[in-house]
Amino acid sequence: MVKPVTNAAIGKGALDDLQSYRFDKCFMGMNGVDCDAGLTTPDPEEAIIKREAMRLSNERYVLADRSKFGRVTFSHVNPLSAATIITNEDENNDELDPYKKMTRIEVIGL
Repeated sequence: MVKPVTNAAIGKGALDDLQSYRFDKCFMGMNGVDCDAGLTTPDPEEAIIKREAMRLSNERYVLADRSKFGRVTFSHVNPLSAATIITNEDENNDELDPYKKMTRIEVIGL
């Protein structure tokens, strides 16, 4: 099944297909990045696919702009420690300090 707005593949067929692969690296978008709730996404079906893709990867990267930090959405994907988080540059880098204690953060300039 493909979600009409995001074109994300979800459902049992997508999960079964995904499980036949192994990845060196995965780069995953995330809707919420929170110290307590971890990595979250609004759709439970999409959370299952994201969790499995991360499990099957040797290296895991989450792409999340600064608006995603401190945000919690409906479905838990993984704890923060499951991936390196790549985010955009901001003038107030102190906001990232709590996250840096829980996982690796890479800040890139735009």
